[in-house]
Parts: sequence; C-alpha cells; structure tokens
Amino acid sequence: ALSSDLMAAANEMSEGVSDLRLVKKQLALITELDQDANVTARAAELDAVIDDWIAYILQKELKTFQHVYQHEGRLLIKFKDLLGRMHGSDIPLTDGFRVVTRDYLDTWQGYRADLEDIKSERIAAFNRMARDAGVAELHIP
Repeated sequence: ALSSDLMAAANEMSEGVSDLRLVKKQLALITELDQDANVTARAAELDAVIDDWIAYILQKELKTFQHVYQHEGRLLIKFKDLLGRMHGSDIPLTDGFRVVTRDYLDTWQGYRADLEDIKSERIAAFNRMARDAGVAELHIP
C-alpha cells in the first residue's frame, strides 16, 4: 500500500510538471506575439509561479559530472529513492519507512494543493485577463 501511494503521487507529480511545461510554452508564445504590457507582465508572473512549483518537484541543479549529494534532493527524487529502497530490500518494511512515506505524502499534499491552485485559479485568472485583452487563452492538458 505504501508503494502504491508513493507511485500514485510520483505519477501525479510527473504529470503536473508535464502539464505546466506545456502551459509555459503557451505563455512564451503569447509573450512573443503580444505587445500588451499587462499581458506580458501577467504572463511573466504566472511563468515564475510555475517555475517555482517545478523547482520544488524536480532536481534542476544537477549537471554533468556532479554527484547527487552535492544538491538537496527534490521531492520527486526523494519519492523515487524511497521506492527503490523499499523494493530493493529483502527485509520487511520498518516503521521508519512508514513514517518517511507519510511525511513525503503529507509534503506532496501541500504541493498538490499548490498545483491545483495554479491550474484552477491562477491560469483561470490569466485566461479572464487574456479574454478581455483579446489574447489567446491558455489550455491545460
């Protein structure tokens, strides 16, 4: 059950990152094509919010020839590492695994709420402004 919950959350994270990256591409195109200062400013604000959310989920600092221990692991890496440890162990899961899993899942709930806020509130607000300005709206996959 722990593994299943972690996998479901990891999949949601990955889908969230993918969805938001597609929104970022749309924002870049809108910014490139539109000269309205309000639209470009709001697009930049939304783009920054999306970047911040993605940075909590993905390990972006790693470059070629760097070791994982040089940077704090982001949430998705922590989930994958814990899943690997669970499946790579021949001994029964300890209470420590259960505690860490609950902590990770609790952390994910906060980021999930932020993701939902971005998708339902912030993108909707941008779309209302875009509609009023006669600009193409963002589409969420």
